[in-house]
Amino acid sequence: SQVRAHLRQGEMQEAAEQLGYWWRVRGRVERGAGRGKGLGFPTLNLPLGPGQDIGHGIYAVRVLHGGRRYHAAGYVGPRPTFGEDQPVLEAYLLDFSGDLYGDEVEVEFIAKIRGDQTFANPEALAEQMRADCAQAKSILAEIEANDPMARFPLGRALDRGTLRTGTGL
Repeated sequence: SQVRAHLRQGEMQEAAEQLGYWWRVRGRVERGAGRGKGLGFPTLNLPLGPGQDIGHGIYAVRVLHGGRRYHAAGYVGPRPTFGEDQPVLEAYLLDFSGDLYGDEVEVEFIAKIRGDQTFANPEALAEQMRADCAQAKSILAEIEANDPMARFPLGRALDRGTLRTGTGL
């Protein structure tokens, strides 16, 4: 479908305009290897399932948990800097501290920041992550001020929490 093609290209707004809401992944937070925490960016980790094939890279995302929405920088891909090959979804919640292990969350994809890349070392990765987080924060502030999905009835219902989506297309 056209929506799937947009998702594979990381064209989140185009996919959202066809769906009438921001595309989301729902899942239970799993423990990871702790690398993000070691770099100063503790992430929540979600498994990706069938129908959740989106372009690898860094995204501005929102994480929905317990009736609240948190701004985050998300990553989809195989973590090439660490020699892994299985795609994962990780999200670093901006301005948040806490433990969500075992909790169910939804990750709402807003915009792709950049494609996946391999870094020479973890320090270079951490430096890029700081820049990615700043860009995610800026994008998400703009969306909060003027969310284009608010004009769609389905988008408004999801925003109010009166409707839930599935775990992918």
